[in-house]
Amino acid sequence: MTRPDDNGKGEIQRINFDSIHVGDIINLNFGMVIPVDGIVLSADMLYTSESAITGNGDDDERMKETVEKCIECKTKTTVTKTDPRALPPPVLLSGTYVGGGDGKMLAVVVGDKSTYGAVKAKEINDYKIALANKPKMMTVVGKIVLAVLIVLAIIGRVVY
Repeated sequence: MTRPDDNGKGEIQRINFDSIHVGDIINLNFGMVIPVDGIVLSADMLYTSESAITGNGDDDERMKETVEKCIECKTKTTVTKTDPRALPPPVLLSGTYVGGGDGKMLAVVVGDKSTYGAVKAKEINDYKIALANKPKMMTVVGKIVLAVLIVLAIIGRVVY
């Protein structure tokens, strides 16, 4: 990831995506996965695919526009019955794949509060619950296996 430096010179510095803060401007390039939720500031034929986040199996590549362009065109994006996951053109969710073009975005939501962060946190929580229930499940399975072995031993003695 890159962002303008803090010394006011406008130079770009390379950073780890864990170091992104709200208000950082992030360069968007073909092939990257967007690490935070944000708003498009500039776009040059910027196409994104939100299928990894929305769960839509179809190739839902969409052209993204800047906030200014949307206001200029007076674009109104509303949630419809045909596409309940439609996002306004300037909104980008973390986990979205940049399928073409390039641009810049303003980081608005980062870390565990971002879309990807929330999904990741839920998966970790589900894993912890599964681990907590594992001893209970093993006890039940162990009792069932023991009962089956006892029945087989009894049947084996009766037959022989």
